[in-house]
Amino acid sequence: MQQSSILLLLLVAHCSGLLGCKQREDVTHVGVAHEGNMQDTPTSGFESSEPPVPPHPPVWVQIDVKAFSFYAPPDLKPIPVQGVDSFVGEYQGDSITLHFDYGRFSNSLDDSNCTDYTSNEEQIGGKDAKIASFHTYGENMVGVYFPTAGGEEIRLTVTAIGKSSADYDTAKAIFRTIRFPRK
Repeated sequence: MQQSSILLLLLVAHCSGLLGCKQREDVTHVGVAHEGNMQDTPTSGFESSEPPVPPHPPVWVQIDVKAFSFYAPPDLKPIPVQGVDSFVGEYQGDSITLHFDYGRFSNSLDDSNCTDYTSNEEQIGGKDAKIASFHTYGENMVGVYFPTAGGEEIRLTVTAIGKSSADYDTAKAIFRTIRFPRK
């Protein structure tokens, strides 16, 4: 197992509070983003009254995991993960690994178990979100937390491990493209 995968597992156990989650097979890559202004590109099934997806590199692909979607560099590929009580997923690229936990027990990214913690709250896709940066298990990490991703009791936490500070900026840009389907 690669060191980044081991560190990600440690993160999941430590900062995310996960013991495992239900794996879903219906995660799909939608395709390469259109050249030009992505803000004019509607996303089928997602709120049309939401703020537009922020600008991002035109080569990024849309990844639709049914519970939410996001845009990311094309080198991010799904990695199989097994879970128990939430919907979880992992995407690994050349320099970034993303992990998500969508469910009742998603971690709120508080600062109780991490060092060098900073956070800010903002609106992403029309929902309240907290983006946090922190240090744990020898790794710098960044994450986003949505306290009401799928209703009052369904939350979403997405965390990223990167190799450089530019990777963390990329992760934050990915976080800001997250959108949720209409109910």
